Amino acid sequence: MAAKEDASAPSPWAQVRWIVDAGPFDVSVLRDSVSATVCSWGLGALADDLARIVAELTANAWMMQFPVMVTLRLEDSAILTEVSDSGPGMALFSAHGDPFGIDGRDLTSVASVVHELGLYACSTGRTVWARLHFRWSAPPEEGSAA
Repeated sequence: MAAKEDASAPSPWAQVRWIVDAGPFDVSVLRDSVSATVCSWGLGALADDLARIVAELTANAWMMQFPVMVTLRLEDSAILTEVSDSGPGMALFSAHGDPFGIDGRDLTSVASVVHELGLYACSTGRTVWARLHFRWSAPPEEGSAA
């Protein structure tokens, strides 16, 4: 697994991308990398949720097709997670064949945390994405009670 910081992302946005390719997939390594990235952005309170979201979406993609590309993008007031694979056709959220269902594969836990969840397919593969909104808070003023 390789991580690459995308320096071309416009400020204040930041982006990190991981490629999970063939071989044993260690979800704990990816979870730890996501958590460290989110903490480095000053959003440690969201680290556990985002690590769980990325781990679940990546594990689902890994079962279908590899390599899997994971992108975490910091936006003004949201973090966008995109998990892409090169598999054909539309990704299914449901074992029952309904692409917009959320049962099966523990996507209910992802859907319960994120504010937006979607998928799209193109000629090069498919992507499942999730957006978690947040509100920046100002650091406490010096001398004020914490």
